[in-house]
Amino acid sequence: MKYFTLTQIAEFLRRFKKLTNARRIADKTLELSFDGRLNLAFDLSCGSIYKSDETTTKSYQAPFDTLLKKRLCSAQILNVSVPKNNRVLCITARFNGAYKSTLSTLVVEFTGRFTNAILLDGEFDGELNLGEIRVVDALRHYENSLRAIKPGALFTPLEPFEIREKESERVEDFEAFFEREKVRICEGRLQNLKDSKAANVEKKLSNLKALLGSLESDFELGKRAKEAEKSGKILTSHLWELKDDERNFTLDGENFSLTNPPKFAANEFFSNAKKLRQKAAGVNLQRENLLEKISFLERLKDAIACANTATELEALAPRKRTQRTQEKNRQNSSDFVEHFYMGEFRISVGKSEKGNEILLKESKKNDFWFHLKDQPSAHVIVKTAKANLSEEVAKFAATLCVRFSVTQKGTFLVDYTKRENVKVKERAFVNYVNFKTIQICV
Repeated sequence: MKYFTLTQIAEFLRRFKKLTNARRIADKTLELSFDGRLNLAFDLSCGSIYKSDETTTKSYQAPFDTLLKKRLCSAQILNVSVPKNNRVLCITARFNGAYKSTLSTLVVEFTGRFTNAILLDGEFDGELNLGEIRVVDALRHYENSLRAIKPGALFTPLEPFEIREKESERVEDFEAFFEREKVRICEGRLQNLKDSKAANVEKKLSNLKALLGSLESDFELGKRAKEAEKSGKILTSHLWELKDDERNFTLDGENFSLTNPPKFAANEFFSNAKKLRQKAAGVNLQRENLLEKISFLERLKDAIACANTATELEALAPRKRTQRTQEKNRQNSSDFVEHFYMGEFRISVGKSEKGNEILLKESKKNDFWFHLKDQPSAHVIVKTAKANLSEEVAKFAATLCVRFSVTQKGTFLVDYTKRENVKVKERAFVNYVNFKTIQICV
């Protein structure tokens, strides 16, 4: 953030009277709403201020977030300033409660290494300190020889320094400026997120494909089982003429070289044949499971590539599971179901017919069920915990239903209804009523 641009933004924001909302929408990004009509994101990770119109997928409940809401939501703006020779924006506001008013200053420091958002108890504009100002809380806590940024500590402003930067044009249209910044920041971040998440999926795909390539052929295993069984039958039919100490001989055109007496060797042949048949069946099942996982990840990779917002990308990244969650998911056959999260909603997708059956069995009556209209598809369940299903979540769930059901491009219709309106006929085959339909283009 250029110093000259920041001073212009401060001048522009002084036109507004009220902060109608204040919250964190990303780990290092605050969102402030001015007079209820202009939402701005203060992004500390890239040092930029831009228009914010994206729903966050994460709810922040740290003490800093609670205090930010308590002190700044519905607060009257008293001043917006930039200290001389410092890339710092100070917003002073007063919240008038039922019994008392609270004066606070939000200090946003766009200073590179020590970039931070600090909430102060009192008024601070970089030029004037009215008494001792203490830190209420901050996005980042730290302490060094120059200053301490932690709750209760006296606030020490950053020392001014000589700012050298290329001359920039004066901003004439701030609405357009904030929109351009949003496009610039969000497009770059979106592509970086896509590359990162696609790389993670590609790594998993590579491991699965390597495992698939290392599997023995079920055909070859079956062939060896037949050969072992044949050898056992030949040996059994000639046991009456073989001595216990015979090891090397030819019977019915087949050469035998045994390590044990013939009668024990015959049982070993039959036992080995049984093991080979079991292994062939296991390999075939393992191959089918691996192919299903590979197919799912390929579609997940396509979904990541086609995501239009950071919210969608965050939702497409399955949450890291704790050991307790992993154990619970194993009980729920999570190998057949994948969970995605958008805000407070969990969106579950069946990876196979077995996964679809599990979803139908474990879902509650107030959950929402999604399915492609008039054709086979993955089943999708949105667990709402009785919350209202937003249009955004419904569209995202319908998009997942399409992306994990078909490979071709086109326009598809997705039906959805509450789970209580879905009647299971057999396995994952259902009848349903009282549904709505969403059109999805992929």
